[in-house]
Amino acid sequence: MNPTKNPKDKIGRIYANAQAIGLNPYQALMLLKIQSAAEIRKHWDYRALGFTIDDARNALKSASSIKTWHKKRTTHFAPYHYCPRVREYLSKRSIRNAERAKNQDQLARVKEASSIDEITELTAGYGHGYDCRIALDNRQLLIRRIEDVSWSNKKSRHWPESRETSYQAKLISADGDTLASSSFTARRGDWLAEVGKALGLSIGQRNSVSQTASMIPVSSKDFRGIKITRLRLFGEGFDMYCAESFGTNFHAETRLESIRGLIRKARAHQKDLLGDDEVITMAKAKKLGLCETGIASFLFQIDLGGRKSAKAGEIRSAMMGIDISPWISELRMIGLIE
Repeated sequence: MNPTKNPKDKIGRIYANAQAIGLNPYQALMLLKIQSAAEIRKHWDYRALGFTIDDARNALKSASSIKTWHKKRTTHFAPYHYCPRVREYLSKRSIRNAERAKNQDQLARVKEASSIDEITELTAGYGHGYDCRIALDNRQLLIRRIEDVSWSNKKSRHWPESRETSYQAKLISADGDTLASSSFTARRGDWLAEVGKALGLSIGQRNSVSQTASMIPVSSKDFRGIKITRLRLFGEGFDMYCAESFGTNFHAETRLESIRGLIRKARAHQKDLLGDDEVITMAKAKKLGLCETGIASFLFQIDLGGRKSAKAGEIRSAMMGIDISPWISELRMIGLIE
């Protein structure tokens, strides 16, 4: 009858390998951590066993104790994480940080507009861009043009079936938080002032000097009979200057350009009214001394924004029922009204 084997007499593979080289698993593990071969020989003469340093390291690996997966995990108690208010705060903070990152990424990708003309151009769509940002002291105003296009399933049709344009304005803080937002479908009339009103920004009065209620007069001074008014977008954005004399004015980004433009405009005059078939181009209007800001504002007011040319009769028809008081002197000069 075979004697019963005692389980304690059994040894594991790692312990057997350690015994074969005259060590125990813990000693093998400690020696394996030593980088220097000379230092290993001080504690274990592997050369006596006929090992090279590589053979010795391999023998130590097979004889070393390994980290157990049964070690008890250390529990880090954070009881405040179980508080409903704290959990709600952490959730809101995560959403806020994601929103901040999205807003800051959008601002970093778009160009900055420093005039009303640039705002119009950068959001004019294909060939110019679809969005822009405007610096307002320690805040940023982001205006985006959104194009929704529906295409036909027919392969032979290369043009979209329908196209819809909308705009989105967003006021963003210095930290990237969304302070206010608004959407609108068209840039008609004094649309920039309507955007400012919807976002809670300061707006003024629309007249021949401001052209748009979004430009607020902040100072004025006389220079040799010419009144120069400094305007600022919503009272905290970019500057624009208006030079005015005898009911005629000219807008520009600098004080000097506004004076020069006013002089050119005063010298240019048109006495005879244009015929309805007469074509008025953007280049012709500029040649007569009209400023780009006034031209763009007038065209959007009569719903002809973005047009490079139009017949006099078409413009007169578009002006029906529209308040054209800010541009009376210009319209008289170009010959559209008496």
